[in-house]
Amino acid sequence: MIRKKRDRPVQLKILHALEKRRTLTEQELLQKSRLEKGWEGEQLFDRMTGTVSKETLQLHDLRLTCRSSIFQLDTLLIRPDAIYLYEVKYYSGDFLYEDGDFKLSGGKVILNPMHQLMRARTLLHQLLEEHGYSFPVRAYVVFPHPHFFLYHAPVNDSFLFLPQWKNHLTSLSAPGSLMDTHHKLADLLCHLHKKEPPAQQEVPCRDLHKNLFCPDCAGPVRRQSRTFFCPDCSSLYPADRLIYEALEDFLLLFPEVRLTLSSARDWCRVASDKQLRRVLSRRFNEKGKGRGVHYV
Repeated sequence: MIRKKRDRPVQLKILHALEKRRTLTEQELLQKSRLEKGWEGEQLFDRMTGTVSKETLQLHDLRLTCRSSIFQLDTLLIRPDAIYLYEVKYYSGDFLYEDGDFKLSGGKVILNPMHQLMRARTLLHQLLEEHGYSFPVRAYVVFPHPHFFLYHAPVNDSFLFLPQWKNHLTSLSAPGSLMDTHHKLADLLCHLHKKEPPAQQEVPCRDLHKNLFCPDCAGPVRRQSRTFFCPDCSSLYPADRLIYEALEDFLLLFPEVRLTLSSARDWCRVASDKQLRRVLSRRFNEKGKGRGVHYV
């Protein structure tokens, strides 16, 4: 049972929103590629855990705080016997484990994911103790990419490679039933989850291409009666969908700027005021009065 779904990383959403409206820099393209690869790996792992026993509460992408330290958990499975913590690393290619160091095939040392896992496990233990829970926590680093290979891999129960997943999944099918305590813990962790803070963009709004964009090819669309037409791929979309997605991008890129009919009109150049008012009133909450009316 999924109690918390995984959210697409905020920075990846921002880069996708920017890419439609201007050319990304080389550094931004590298960051986008890295984030997309990580997101792909996390989605793959979510599918891998999709067949786990029904007596399991799944929480994905938790961002928690313990004793002023922020830590993130890729996936947490609450089972009758224990809590299972997974750190997902979607590495591909050849890697080397030597003298406790995690290295690229060329010898460059990178951050050992085991250190990250142990920090998260320790902070999770402390957080559980603070709230009166004493469940055992079993922690793993998972490498789900089919083309990942770690030379000199240690005999370490905390490393899970793709060929080992089937046996590990079988071990999660041990008999037992979830109790009310398990559900209360899941509720608590969802309550304690902190959303990613809004990003502060240094790109002026005036430097971005303002329009509505095709979800398939990201090209600018044209208004066609009550719909919008993409001349690049010939796709047709309902007005409300594209306007809503564009306004969500606006709030993401400029969290400090008020969303008003005027700012929506400037951002969604090809949309009519009637279409904008309909989406604003139906999909957003109205705040303020008179000239101070804005939407959140």
